Amino acid sequence: EMALGTDPMRPDRQELPLGTIEKINGQDYLLLTIQKSSSAQADYKVEVSFDQRNWNSGDQFTKTLIDTPHQLVVRSTIALSLLDRQFMRLVVGIDS
Repeated sequence: EMALGTDPMRPDRQELPLGTIEKINGQDYLLLTIQKSSSAQADYKVEVSFDQRNWNSGDQFTKTLIDTPHQLVVRSTIALSLLDRQFMRLVVGIDS
């Protein structure tokens, strides 16, 4: 809740990370948009998985399109047509 700037006492789906599909050169790619809390002392990392057991991040798997104090937008580097399925998740750690 703190990393996303949401109120834990008020449910609001509008403030959750938003997963969409972006078309590039005729190929579809997963895209995750996160509204960050500028007051949170946190590290944000987006990971991609093809089986929901093994999760990967980094330039081979994800491309960061926007990274500001208020927003993070990350796209998978692997087209959806190349795999049967694909998943993205947000991992938040505390800044030390």
